[in-house]
Amino acid sequence: MKNDTIPAPEAAPLDPLASLAIGIRGSLAETRATIESCFSATGDNLIECTMSLNAISAAHEGLPGALDGEEFAQAEASLVTISAELARISQSDWGGSPAIGELEKLAADMADPLAELRKVMLLLEIISANAGILAAEVAGESAELGAFTGNMIALARGAIDGLATFAHSRAVLIGQLSGATAAGERFAGTHAHTLDHVRTRLAEHAEAIARYRASAGQQLADNGGATRRIATRIADVVAAMQVGDITRQRIEHVELGLEMLAELSQPDSKVEPALRPGTVSQMHRLVEAQLRDTIAEYRDRTTFISASLPQLADDTDRVLTDGDAQARKLTASSGDTLAGMLADLREVRGIFADFRSVHGEADQTAQAVASAIENMVLQLSTIDRIERQIRMLSFNMAARCNRLGEGGRAMTVITQQLRELAMRTETAAHQVRTLLGDSSRSAGSIASGDDRSGELARLDGATEDTIARIGHVGEIMTGHAQTLAERGPGALSILRHAALAARSLDEVTEVWDTALTEIAAKQDVSHAEEESDPTPFAELRRSYTMDSERKVHDEICGNAGPNEEVCVSGTTDDIDDDPFAALF
Repeated sequence: MKNDTIPAPEAAPLDPLASLAIGIRGSLAETRATIESCFSATGDNLIECTMSLNAISAAHEGLPGALDGEEFAQAEASLVTISAELARISQSDWGGSPAIGELEKLAADMADPLAELRKVMLLLEIISANAGILAAEVAGESAELGAFTGNMIALARGAIDGLATFAHSRAVLIGQLSGATAAGERFAGTHAHTLDHVRTRLAEHAEAIARYRASAGQQLADNGGATRRIATRIADVVAAMQVGDITRQRIEHVELGLEMLAELSQPDSKVEPALRPGTVSQMHRLVEAQLRDTIAEYRDRTTFISASLPQLADDTDRVLTDGDAQARKLTASSGDTLAGMLADLREVRGIFADFRSVHGEADQTAQAVASAIENMVLQLSTIDRIERQIRMLSFNMAARCNRLGEGGRAMTVITQQLRELAMRTETAAHQVRTLLGDSSRSAGSIASGDDRSGELARLDGATEDTIARIGHVGEIMTGHAQTLAERGPGALSILRHAALAARSLDEVTEVWDTALTEIAAKQDVSHAEEESDPTPFAELRRSYTMDSERKVHDEICGNAGPNEEVCVSGTTDDIDDDPFAALF
């Protein structure tokens, strides 16, 4: 028939053992792909989980750590200085300085001697007018006496004008002092209660922060340590997950042994016919032993993985729940406290600004007082000059009146009155001069004692820096809280999914168990003691990458002889110890 297949002359039916080896190789290859996919994805996810847990641990420790850091310590030190300054301000004289009150008293004390001086000058004007009338009645000397009386009237009027200027300067002084006092009273009315209240609140904030650090701080530090230990345990599982790659390689080597077994079963095998039965028997036993040991190691480690992951997920859930509760508590309480601190410090800056304004007005008052006193001193010197001229006029008039004899007696009485007025002028002027001297010294104390604008400006700058530091600490704590909120659920979800995935890791062993059963069933022990060809076994041993494989190989095939050792010496440098021995 045309469609009949003509077999090739060299084709021969496969040996049952070779057919079995080829079939098992196919099923083992499929499990290798399954292992690679499952372990690779789960391992990557667990590494991500470990990184998240390390970040969470750092956040647990960083939350209270932000309140223990250098930045917040500097802020607390500044708070002590600020509170001390608030206490000093609250105990200060709201009028700006005691000297202002003293100046107000001195200005008030000038009223009586100024009134006396004006009265004297008015009397001088009247007496001078009367003297002019008398001088006109005196024959011979009237022209000269009239000139004297005219000069006295001019002096009196000049003095009265000078006193008016003096009184105006005094009124300006009193107005400046009243303004400074009013500014202090406004400051007191606005901030007197606030100062003590803010200072008390700042102290309460500092005490609250200390309590938070002592309580939540230790608990969060403990949670951070627990989270880090969990991350370490997960890292151990990740290391154990490498059994997937190890098993994949070992299954490949089992497949290679099956391939050699299939070749040995062929008539054209390179092994001498006399050595084939022993070689097949030994290769059969080696493949079975390698697969059996691979299954045992795989199950041992996947049992560890599947048992560890659910426990790790539960432990992580508990630690994250506790840590989240503590973090929320600390963030909420300390956040409110820090916000309160910032609000109070901003209010403090307003107080400092108003206080600088009060002291600025005091400085302006000191300058205005100095100017007013300077003007009054000039006016007082005019009064002194007039007083000396009155004395000189009265002396000259007395000399002229003596020459007039009986006609000059009336004028003599006037000259006596002039001398009395001069004495009264001198006494009143001395009182004013003394008061002006005291006022000048008080004005100087205002300028020197209350010129604290530079110090207050530095303190205000320190307050601004403290606000910035506390704000930054708050931002750090908020960042840690966000890390916990964002990364905690993700890490837990990864562990839960990994725990579920770990349940199916043993499914591939069913295929291996079946293969192992089939291999064992075909075992022929009748040729076990016969001599075998060492060449395929040496070739197989060179492909191994794990000591566990070499150990099984040597148990079945015996220790490598000198020749075999030379053949495999090129690979001994790459031999790695079992990286998982410490985990089991």
